[in-house]
Amino acid sequence: MKIEFKKVSFNSSTINYLQNDLKFDGIFEKTDQKTVKCRGKFSGFISHICDRCAKEFSLPFDEEIELRIVDGITEQKDEDFFNTIECIDSIIDFDEIIKSEIELYKNEYHYCEKCKQQGE
Repeated sequence: MKIEFKKVSFNSSTINYLQNDLKFDGIFEKTDQKTVKCRGKFSGFISHICDRCAKEFSLPFDEEIELRIVDGITEQKDEDFFNTIECIDSIIDFDEIIKSEIELYKNEYHYCEKCKQQGE
């Protein structure tokens, strides 16, 4: 889902995403003229390759996120800086943001059940 920054309301709107065995439910709202806050929860499973044996497995993905989306480039370097997405063209692409969050999660080390048991 794409939405123009100027069309986001100060009232909460919902966003729902479903792909295979993964679901994201969240809300987003404008907090000021240049900032949108998005909060939500991923639940389900994603296909992933074990970082030890390289076999594909279903990785549980149950995470909450909170992001700040700003219209343009931000100069703020506060504690929320790493959870900030800069929207250069004034279009918020929630599909791309969700895919990015999934890839960020997959970047961590994850082991299949067999490799987890071998490591104990």
